[in-house]
Amino acid sequence: MADPLQALPDALRHALLRRVPATLPDADAMRRRLWRAVKDAERARSRNPFVNLPLAREIAERLEALVDRTADGTDVQRGLVAAAIAYFATHDEHFEGAFGFDDDAAMVGAVEEALEEDAAAAEPRAAR
Repeated sequence: MADPLQALPDALRHALLRRVPATLPDADAMRRRLWRAVKDAERARSRNPFVNLPLAREIAERLEALVDRTADGTDVQRGLVAAAIAYFATHDEHFEGAFGFDDDAAMVGAVEEALEEDAAAAEPRAAR
């Protein structure tokens, strides 16, 4: 099966993979960083009504679900989620208009799919 991350544009995929941390933060640290980014979006929205705050919140909820889902996962799984949060938390283009979070939504979808495929691939091994 194809790697879902390969479906991302090259620049987005490379930007995500560059953010995989050398030392993995714990789940609470990832949550704090995630919701700080939402607070930043809320502040930006007060200055720019085109900031897509509902999409930012949706992305944050999806990322938080991935934090929970991978809390006992592998370092690779947790690293991918940490990278997705870092990407979400560090892009200033979010605040430039209505489409600023679209790349994050695509990236989160690809990470969700990659983790689902990873879990599906692990099931037959666990059943042996």
